[in-house]
Amino acid sequence: MPYRHLHLVLPLLFPAILFAFWPGYFGRLATAPFGFHLHGIVATSWLALLMVQGWSIHTRRAHLHRTVGLALFVLVPLFVAGGLLMTQAMAGMRLARTDPFHTLFGVRLALLDLTSVATFLALVEIAMARRRDPHRHAAAMTATLFLMLPPILGRMLPALPGFPAIDGVHPFALSFHVAQVIAVVGALLLSRQACRGAPLLRAVALLIAVQS
Repeated sequence: MPYRHLHLVLPLLFPAILFAFWPGYFGRLATAPFGFHLHGIVATSWLALLMVQGWSIHTRRAHLHRTVGLALFVLVPLFVAGGLLMTQAMAGMRLARTDPFHTLFGVRLALLDLTSVATFLALVEIAMARRRDPHRHAAAMTATLFLMLPPILGRMLPALPGFPAIDGVHPFALSFHVAQVIAVVGALLLSRQACRGAPLLRAVALLIAVQS
């Protein structure tokens, strides 16, 4: 089966999510808009689903894989709803100028989220249509991961010691572009293992490059 060790790598993202989103979300849960809560819960649940699905299929627990996979029918609509609500909340913050970060980056992040949600839906549809083709099914599901990496890494990198600063460039803008480069490279490297699923991963790499 493809991506034999991916489920061992995914748990590393959960502490990264906590670290990356602490200043803007976890550190001020009481004041965060509902859309942020919904998007955060569902996106984290999606990563957990990818991890369980990878583990179950590679340990030959096909029945568990199919059963847990039914959560997709709940998570996908909630993922779309959360993404749209978060986009609306960011737009509102920018218009009201209540948050300097979203005043500066709200529109660009909203456009990125909208294209990512549309791509996410397309990948899930392909995964369902190709569920009897292990390579294309796994590639479509795994490709959704690379859509989530830039928001995580883009917020985490500036807090790391030694992250470079460039005069006239906002640290988040620089880190987000670096995060997108990492996601593009990761998707392209994984596409070398993907066989029939390689075009899907390359298409997502191209989309992220265009977003950048």
